[in-house]
Amino acid sequence: MFFDILPTLIAEKNLHDARTGFHDIKPVPQLTFANQSLLLLALFALAFCLLLALLWRVRKRRGEKLDKEDSALQVAIKALKEVQRGNALKTGQERELALRISSIVRMFLENSLDINASEQTVHELRRTLPRALEATKSTLNLEHTEKDTAEVCTKIENLLSICELLSFSEQPSQELERGEVDLQVLVSNSLEIVNQLDALLRKEEPEPTPSLAEAIGTGNHA
Repeated sequence: MFFDILPTLIAEKNLHDARTGFHDIKPVPQLTFANQSLLLLALFALAFCLLLALLWRVRKRRGEKLDKEDSALQVAIKALKEVQRGNALKTGQERELALRISSIVRMFLENSLDINASEQTVHELRRTLPRALEATKSTLNLEHTEKDTAEVCTKIENLLSICELLSFSEQPSQELERGEVDLQVLVSNSLEIVNQLDALLRKEEPEPTPSLAEAIGTGNHA
């Protein structure tokens, strides 16, 4: 008799266990709008922290790289002094010398002001330079005046104009013979300009050097 009802008892036991198990299963909690907002905020905060860490790492690497390399001023001064020690006056390479000076100064402008100076004419730079220097007031927190800006821009324009005069002149040596341009003073004025601009961007006083006006003679240098 017992064995006849055993399957029924087992079935009832299994059914009871199943029902009990279903009651023990807790429903999956639903995310409310507030919980979703907190989760998104946490994810954004984590992403922001990771971005800051990445930017800090990149900036640190760049800083280490700049420390190991020469600054734009050091590169320009080194190149100009190499020109100054050259023998262009003796070998008649006035055009090449003028092109070299122009290239050095233009590259210095590119590295210091982040402008495409190598591809611009003197006329174009006349408009670009003041805007680039004005932009440094906010990006570098500088306080140079309009007079400072106008002075250095005028010197740069005059220097590059003289270089163009020699570069495109059919006989640049005649310009030298007439005393209109003194190449040695031209190199000295190039050094003055890069020092003055660099000092302007670093709120420092430049070292005194010969005036750019000396590059244009009055006919007495022949």
